[in-house]
Amino acid sequence: MEPEFQNQHKLSQIYLKQFGYIGEDNEHYVSVYKVGENKTQNIKVKSFTTEVNIFDLPLPDMKDRRLFENLSSQLESRYPKVIANLQNQKKLIPLDKDVLNNF
Repeated sequence: MEPEFQNQHKLSQIYLKQFGYIGEDNEHYVSVYKVGENKTQNIKVKSFTTEVNIFDLPLPDMKDRRLFENLSSQLESRYPKVIANLQNQKKLIPLDKDVLNNF
């Protein structure tokens, strides 16, 4: 059963992790510079660019409401494989093209 309130990422965690580092607590972080401030902040990827239920559709059934979020999750889980294929084969296979187009 899915929770009623869910933090949903505007930018995929899979994508963000490539630009960050793993901290001493074994969590993924990204360094963020906010315009107008004098320093960067190190923010956990799991909380960066999140908003509660931002991608929920206005439907009564929770499964239907989270359709976009769940489909995005499936695409995101394939992203590391797409990158590995690109590095190894130096080209995109048709499935990888489809994943990138949807991503």
